Amino acid sequence: MPKKLIGIFLTAIFMFTVGCTSAVDNPTVDQSYTNNKQIEDGMLKNFSQKEPKDEKKLTAAANFAYEEIEEIGDKGTQKVPVEDIENNDDKEISLSTAVPSTKPTVIPSAKPTKKPAAPTAKPTSKPSNKATEKPTASSSSNKTAPPTSTPVTKIRVGSNFPKNIDPDDKSSYKSDAVVKYFTDKYKGIALFDIKIDTKEYVEDGYLCENVNILYDCSNSNGTTIALEYYEDVRILEEVKPQEPQPADTLDGEYSRIVKSNTIQSDIEDEIINLINESRKKLGVQSLKVNSQLTKIARIKSTDMALNNYFSHTSPTYGDNRAFAKKYNVKNFGENIQYRYGESSYSAQVIHDAFMDSPGHRDNRMQDRYTNVGIGVILLGSKIYITETFR
Repeated sequence: MPKKLIGIFLTAIFMFTVGCTSAVDNPTVDQSYTNNKQIEDGMLKNFSQKEPKDEKKLTAAANFAYEEIEEIGDKGTQKVPVEDIENNDDKEISLSTAVPSTKPTVIPSAKPTKKPAAPTAKPTSKPSNKATEKPTASSSSNKTAPPTSTPVTKIRVGSNFPKNIDPDDKSSYKSDAVVKYFTDKYKGIALFDIKIDTKEYVEDGYLCENVNILYDCSNSNGTTIALEYYEDVRILEEVKPQEPQPADTLDGEYSRIVKSNTIQSDIEDEIINLINESRKKLGVQSLKVNSQLTKIARIKSTDMALNNYFSHTSPTYGDNRAFAKKYNVKNFGENIQYRYGESSYSAQVIHDAFMDSPGHRDNRMQDRYTNVGIGVILLGSKIYITETFR
């Protein structure tokens, strides 16, 4: 029989066998994988036994087997093991990419139940099996900040702290007794630093010194584990009150000593009015307010209030003549008054007290005086009044 007829006859037999298998078995996904493999292997084996030397027919048979396998795969088969004729290597490929271009690919209507097929393209180079080296340094974004240590609270030394601390003897700050106090109280102390702060101040007429010693105790790593401070106050010397230093000018002294919130200007104005009314009754000309005399009167009243005295002679300026000379003021007459403990102070009460005293009344009524200055200063519950005439 001619070889051509033999090929046609074998082809018909193969088609009949495959067709029966497809119609009767109706395999599931896993079964179709097995059946497809059996069909493929059987077809290639039978053909090769009859025509082992005809490579062209072997190739045609393999292509034919691919076409039939894909028709079976329409019922759920996704991948089958096939032989790569060109490279002679075993691998898995997708049926949709393995179908020859001469026959359209049938898209499965059911969604695949297995994982997607591996790509059919062969890698151009073998993947490296060498393990990826770990980076030598971690990324800064992945670094974890070290935990922040709890701050140590500064406290005063305990009652059992040594009592023999001598501010004049610096070695006593770090005596054996002091070291024992801290090492007994805190375990792990390797060293401690001492910071000394001293401050002098005046209180109740005495020069005092405040001594503050801070003990910074740390372990061998230099980490502070305790902060305690020792504080002591001692009297250095008695401070004598400073003698007042008057300014060189009247305006300068007025600014230095007189405070605006102590001036009782309403009472001052009313007293002047009362004096002039009394002078008018006697037929004596009225007195004019003089700013220089007013400053002198206010300074005098303030000086008495601050230095707690009541006299025409000042511990600061001397008598009124010395006062006038110091600030280039002509000789003047002076009346002073001091009152305290009253619920309120009125110009009328002050005026009446002066007029009831013959000497004070004469100064007010003298016709040779033409200018006046009144200084009324209230300090606490005490009020000081000074009248100056010229």
